[in-house]
Order: sequence, then structure tokens, then C-alpha cells
Amino acid sequence: MKGEAVYMDNCAVCHDTKAAGPKKVGPSMFGVGSGCKAATRPGLRLFGRPMKKSNLTWDNATLVGLSAGPGQEGFPALKWAFPASPIQATRPTSIAYLGHA
Repeated sequence: MKGEAVYMDNCAVCHDTKAAGPKKVGPSMFGVGSGCKAATRPGLRLFGRPMKKSNLTWDNATLVGLSAGPGQEGFPALKWAFPASPIQATRPTSIAYLGHA
């Protein structure tokens, strides 16, 4: 699956896809894209104030925007060690993978 390969190459180092997956630098992507509000997952303390105040909803449009990297217009000032998915055309494939992971 192309989306899985893109995700593994660009996102998996910081984000797991399992509900009870190992803690990594970033939060698990389990359930992301399901329409839940950002920074509302119980027990996760990694959210900064900008994300808590963002009122973002995790859907495909939000994920495509955020996958362009931190500091994009309309998104909170996030700090990432990894700049973003380098090829715009691959972003939707990795996001589609999240819906099936």
C-alpha cells in the first residue's frame, strides 16, 4: 500500500497508529480523521496552548493542511522535528492510510 509506505517513511518515527501504541515524540494518529476535536484526547499531555485553542477538527482537510508542515496559515504554531511530508502529492495517500490503519 503506497499510503502506508509514505506514512512509514515520513510520520511513523514520531507517530504510532495504534490506540494503545507506544509513546513517541508525537501523539498516536489512531482515530485521527474521524472528526474529533484537536487536543481533546484524554491522558495525552503533549498539547501546547495553540493546539488547545485552535478549535481544529481532525478531518481530511485539516490533516492535509497540517501535513504541509508547522506554521501554515490557519494552523497553530506547532513545533516539529520533521519539516513535513516533502512531496505534496504524497500527503493525501498517507492521510488515506490513517483511515485504514
